[in-house]
Amino acid sequence: MTQQLPFPKMDVFELSNTEIAYFAGLFDGEGSIAVYTNKGDKSARFGITVGMVNPTVIEELRLAFGGSIYKQMRVGRPVYYWRTFGKRAELVLKILLPFLRVKREEAELAIAYRQYNYRQGFQQNKQRIVDKVHNLRHPKF
Repeated sequence: MTQQLPFPKMDVFELSNTEIAYFAGLFDGEGSIAVYTNKGDKSARFGITVGMVNPTVIEELRLAFGGSIYKQMRVGRPVYYWRTFGKRAELVLKILLPFLRVKREEAELAIAYRQYNYRQGFQQNKQRIVDKVHNLRHPKF
């Protein structure tokens, strides 16, 4: 079974559930979800990133989901990062969600956070979601 990705203005190839599960595994292990805030106007921008030393895999993510790639030197070798923001990041998380294990709850919260950006009550719910994500990343044992 294949799934056509819902991205406009992009040459998208069809991904099988196996390929989606592979990308979800990469994201579970090497990915991150973040909300970037602009202090000037108090707006927020939601994004996802995957970083690896293998540029081929990073390019496969870009081909599958769009977004951009950048490179940084880390401990004497290059690390390649794929990232995307906003609606595209939300759609990617929705596609990966059925296969996510480690970052599933964090992805669900990120999708909810993005939805609050477009509805009244965003400010009241924003801190609650940020606190939940913090607790997921730093559990108290």
